[in-house]
Amino acid sequence: MPARMRGLRRILTCGEGLAAALAALLLAVQPLSAHIDEDLVGELPEVEGELVLTGALDGRRDRVDFGQVTLSINGAQAVLNGAGHFAASVEPSRYYQLHIGGPGVFAMAQTFGHAEVYDAGCSCLDIPAVELVARRPGRVELFFAGDSMAGRRFSAPFSGNPRLLSPETIDSDLDRLLAPMRPYYATADLASINLESILADERPGASPNKRYVFFSPTALAAALRRNGIDHVSLGNNHTYDYLEAGLVSTIGALDAAGVLHSGAGLDTEQALQAARVQVGGERLAMLGYVGWAGTFTPTQVAGEGKGGAAHGTEQNIQMATERERRAGFTPIMQYHGSAEYAPRPSEYSVRRMRQAIDSGAPVVSSHHPHVTQGLELYRDGLIAYSLGNFLFDQERSETQASMVMKVWLEDGEFLRAEIIPIQLLDYRPVPAVGNIRDAVLRRTMALSAERGTYLQMSGGHAIVRPERAFRRAPDPETCDAPSPSRRALLVNGGSAYCDRAMAAGLGQDILLRGDFENTHYADAEERFWRADDAQMQFVHSPEEGGYLRLTPETANAQPKLFSSQYMRSLAPGRYTLNARMRMPRDAMLEMAIKLSPEPGSPSTARWRGDAVGQHQVTGAEDWQELSLNFTIPMGADGQSRPARAILTVRFANGATAVPVDFDDVEFVRWESDPAEINGGELAWTHQRPAELMASQR
Repeated sequence: MPARMRGLRRILTCGEGLAAALAALLLAVQPLSAHIDEDLVGELPEVEGELVLTGALDGRRDRVDFGQVTLSINGAQAVLNGAGHFAASVEPSRYYQLHIGGPGVFAMAQTFGHAEVYDAGCSCLDIPAVELVARRPGRVELFFAGDSMAGRRFSAPFSGNPRLLSPETIDSDLDRLLAPMRPYYATADLASINLESILADERPGASPNKRYVFFSPTALAAALRRNGIDHVSLGNNHTYDYLEAGLVSTIGALDAAGVLHSGAGLDTEQALQAARVQVGGERLAMLGYVGWAGTFTPTQVAGEGKGGAAHGTEQNIQMATERERRAGFTPIMQYHGSAEYAPRPSEYSVRRMRQAIDSGAPVVSSHHPHVTQGLELYRDGLIAYSLGNFLFDQERSETQASMVMKVWLEDGEFLRAEIIPIQLLDYRPVPAVGNIRDAVLRRTMALSAERGTYLQMSGGHAIVRPERAFRRAPDPETCDAPSPSRRALLVNGGSAYCDRAMAAGLGQDILLRGDFENTHYADAEERFWRADDAQMQFVHSPEEGGYLRLTPETANAQPKLFSSQYMRSLAPGRYTLNARMRMPRDAMLEMAIKLSPEPGSPSTARWRGDAVGQHQVTGAEDWQELSLNFTIPMGADGQSRPARAILTVRFANGATAVPVDFDDVEFVRWESDPAEINGGELAWTHQRPAELMASQR
């Protein structure tokens, strides 16, 4: 437990209020500056019946003057002292969002879930230190996000799902989809996404012979501009989905809305042009490329007298990057390539992105895999190999744990980047907290470490800078052990670099969302779970955080909880179901697996699968933990098939069905040989060593 929290908790448990709490905090912390503003401490009000929230802003690197910094938490102003320590009284909430601003710093937002920062020992909230970036001449902040569209299931949803976009309310609907992440990008000097769709209000005509083609409403262009997105990359494999007609419609809508674009055009020369812009006194040239031409006819890349995306060959990348440098612009490249759903980029994609750095680009941002990949500090620049999805209607659960990135440049050189974990909730991006935040960060850190790049935490985000310390593995002997009373999340003491493979192997929680902390954000609601023979409700309380409740529909009900989709990550192998349950009556918990049906086979109920294990639960009013081992087999055809997991509660004979609560549900996939994962050293992605997992139960 950090020394500052030990001192703080002693005060809080005596009920002496917020003023005393901050006084203890200031005395317990090694201050970021030598000055402690005692007058400020005296001005703090007493607090009764509310939570005390404390934390620190770290301005040491840029010697930030905290007298010019403002901080609000859920709209309420926090009290900040001259050393950057803050305290506030807040009402209990599902989320706590910090807004940091002032004339001397770049504005920042950070969001924390109640459960990940709440400490029941003192009924207080502990926010980890957040590093600030000072505004200085020559510095600019850029924001990047990955694959984005607003077509298909947004307006034509699957049965039972709400319609997110309607023609009558299209503008307000789009604003609502973009609103959760707006505090993160609206204040950037330039914000850019990958627009993976043409813009048209109806199907504009013929399309190439390809499996997936997208079009989104033209109103999306104005919504992006209205909400703070300045530029889109069109260098991707969906820009030419409807040939010239679709490309002309897209460019027309973007131009009319005032959204900059690059990466596509009606011929090669136009496609290879940069979008030149001046922000914060700096001249930037935004470039976009797709990595392959496509095997269909006509291809998706621009040619002589033919429209399409800019082809990201090494020659084209070098030519355009050097051209922009000679013209006095800092080239910024976005690249669309590598294999879908892969954790690592292809070698030819790596070569091309490094080529951009070699030719003078300080940063490269990439997309297309729909899942996140690692970062690399290459020479003096930064490469983000895949940011994953941003605004997208994919049902695959692994695509819904994603990230966005802020990048700061100084005089055209890479200065700093910040990775912000997000979740696609109801197809829209929202700040990720709890398990999903942790999974995104651990995955990014591990995949970056494979390329000699090591990230550090800043609040609930991860940062990287070009200094040597970020290219050197942390010493495991100096790793802080998390408090035994708190879950080992990165935001409260965990480490992605100190976990080591144990003899029993590594376990990967492929569910990610079983802590039920990210189930609601504004009007967005989790769609992953479904229930049968019971009503399903996501519950949140200050004392218990988030959990899921199944309320039986009849006295003889057998409630069932299952995933709404087949999960490709539920591959054949050994698994453990870990969970906490609160069930007042004796019952048998049955685990079943349903493999996706083979082509031509008849469909059956979504909750009807083959039992793979059972666990007898003795009724109790309190939470109890359970662990159930099971195996997922190969399909009947000998192939790995996506699977759906089904949990059924079978109450004892004669027992009346009662509500059942679930929390901290994990589907842990075990690896038989730890040496197969990163040489047995790093806990790759969100892997958890067996011994660590046992200590958390």
